[in-house]
Amino acid sequence: MSRTSTLFVGCAAGLALLASASCEEEYQGPWDTGSDADADADADADADADADADADADADADTSGSCTRNGFVPEIQYTAVEDFGIQHQARTSQTTPFDHLRIQVYDSYGGPTAPGSYVLDGINFSDCGLCLLVFADCTADGCGKTFYAEQGTVEITAIGRTEGQRFAVTTRGVVFEEVTIDWEGDYTSTPVPGGETWCLDGYAFDEPIEDAMAALCGRSDITCVGETVSDFSLTNCETGTATSMRSVAAGRQALWFVLTSGTCPACSSYVPTAVSRAAADASRGLELAVVVGEDAAGGPPSLDYCRSYATRYGGDPGQFYIDNVGGDSFATTFTYLWPYIDAMGNIGLPWQAVLDAETFEYVHGDGSGTNLDTAINSLLAP
Repeated sequence: MSRTSTLFVGCAAGLALLASASCEEEYQGPWDTGSDADADADADADADADADADADADADADTSGSCTRNGFVPEIQYTAVEDFGIQHQARTSQTTPFDHLRIQVYDSYGGPTAPGSYVLDGINFSDCGLCLLVFADCTADGCGKTFYAEQGTVEITAIGRTEGQRFAVTTRGVVFEEVTIDWEGDYTSTPVPGGETWCLDGYAFDEPIEDAMAALCGRSDITCVGETVSDFSLTNCETGTATSMRSVAAGRQALWFVLTSGTCPACSSYVPTAVSRAAADASRGLELAVVVGEDAAGGPPSLDYCRSYATRYGGDPGQFYIDNVGGDSFATTFTYLWPYIDAMGNIGLPWQAVLDAETFEYVHGDGSGTNLDTAINSLLAP
């Protein structure tokens, strides 16, 4: 069973996104902006305010001196049921730099299923069913340090499993240790020699569990399938100029994005297939946009690289585009099209999306639950 390894720092400018895109990427997760409009908001306000006040007071009062860092005061927080169990996330700021706390319950690792007091002592991240992490000093380039709690107690007074139920937690004597984690292997956490420690006593929250995707797609800064996409521009590999995607779609029925990278082995076999299909269906109104995020070395692709990439796979450089902003792959595309990260916070390449060329409705995005062929064929139907 895999662990959630994303740092949720981002991958596109509009989402505070991060980025070097390889065949697996890490993207920012959904954040509660404090603008809940559900019917429970007023009823929950007092309880939430009390919990936040207690957390702030305890955090401010933590002057044990035994840790190099103390307390955690969230500016934004979010709790949702995930594929692996339950996850509470909190950030100290909506802007960078920020610290990011995560409290995770992993069902497959024997995580808590009922209220109670749960001791963290001596449990490695590779084995934990109740896992507490802090990613510290996070910017658009990543987080500077990782902390894992291997000491203390977590008191759970409510642990719902469906939307609208509650997840309520208070930490007692919890100490995080600076660690490295083997994200590519068995997830073992290893203390950093001479590393920092972080005391978190009395951090508390009592929150309603939300539908992660519904909450995410309800945000005004994220465009999901079924919504209208604003126009955006990418650098055309043939002309070297910024080209409006609306202009590319003009007079067509479907605009098909295929996102690729010079570091992605699967893309080398798929891109020729996409080029052939687009050519076969061009008369029916299908327009292809192959978006190159990295060169073969994992860096920003040059125009010469993009042109040679197109030629290598039998494509027209005029249908190939570069999307790499300051080293951030697909930063522009994912600002306008939500990439539907999986439960691990990853996407796979090639990643594909389809827009209605006439209305610019987002019809398909890999990971959204829609079907690529169905989306294309429905738009090309007479």
